[in-house]
Amino acid sequence: LKIAEVAVVAVAGAAFLLGSVWLAVFAMVLMATQSAFFGPVKYGMIPELVRGSRLSGANGTINLFTNLAIIAGTVAAGPIYDALAPPVEERGGSGWAWLPGSVMIAVAVLGVVASLGLPRLRAATPELRFDWNPVGTYWRSLREMARGPLLATTLAWAFFYLIGMLVLLILPDYRELLGTSAAVAANLLGVVAIAIGVGSLLAGVLSGRRIRPVLAPLGGLGMAISMTVLAFAPRDAVTVGVLLLPLGLAAGFYIVPLQAMLQKLSPDERRGRFLGTANAISFVASSGGSLLFLACRRGGMPADRVFLVAAAASLVAAIGLGLWWWRIGRDQCAGRLSAPAEAP
Repeated sequence: LKIAEVAVVAVAGAAFLLGSVWLAVFAMVLMATQSAFFGPVKYGMIPELVRGSRLSGANGTINLFTNLAIIAGTVAAGPIYDALAPPVEERGGSGWAWLPGSVMIAVAVLGVVASLGLPRLRAATPELRFDWNPVGTYWRSLREMARGPLLATTLAWAFFYLIGMLVLLILPDYRELLGTSAAVAANLLGVVAIAIGVGSLLAGVLSGRRIRPVLAPLGGLGMAISMTVLAFAPRDAVTVGVLLLPLGLAAGFYIVPLQAMLQKLSPDERRGRFLGTANAISFVASSGGSLLFLACRRGGMPADRVFLVAAAASLVAAIGLGLWWWRIGRDQCAGRLSAPAEAP
């Protein structure tokens, strides 16, 4: 998959060189498809690479570095964009059209090199054959997941992406509310990314040698409170940036235990399919978040007030997850979230 990524970004680089919008869209679709394959592999191998007692910590660390990578990409994209896009009055085009593709290929090659350090893992179900009917695969996976705590965990996990999409769409709109530049809006996104990474790391540390599901509803409650405050906060970039810190920290607390539960509770021979199904549901939830944001804005709601909608969604997730855990989840997960002493 990492080798395929090099080919995909090469197509994207060619799109910039040729100035072809359609080739760029095609490359973006290819990148999204590669990412859809890569996600379940990335998260599915974690339980096979670390001891069960380190699962929460490993997820926290990976989430931290994932968010740092997002920040690095966002920071690098600014000057690359400025170099690529000449002022409107210039008709000769930019002489830097080779730059985006070159940077992306270099990063993709580094990813290939990093992947070579991973140990080769045994196939859990070597006899498995490719199914050309993805809907059937999803349906079978959902039915199996519904027999235990996995479906509820997946829905709570997907809810995070609905809320996250709302926040990601709200922040760029702060340009108008705050009267600032696109760079400041990008910095606000960077603050959220850093805070989520730190929150994920803290959640992993506080979990110790166990998975702590109780952190998820607490994180959801923290997100709801933070976003309610943001909705009525002064429209000042510094104030908003400071208030985004607890939001990101709470988000890290919410996502890490759910991520670890999905990995731990999925059987080895079906973990990839279950995580792929969870990814599909999370992308549906993200799309729902986009539509919800669009409806709010077209209804005349200012960007910062949309935080109230996201806060309400977080509160629903926190209460629903908390009630499920105390009434059903504890019994369904009894003894299954503790790490066995002989874990590889």
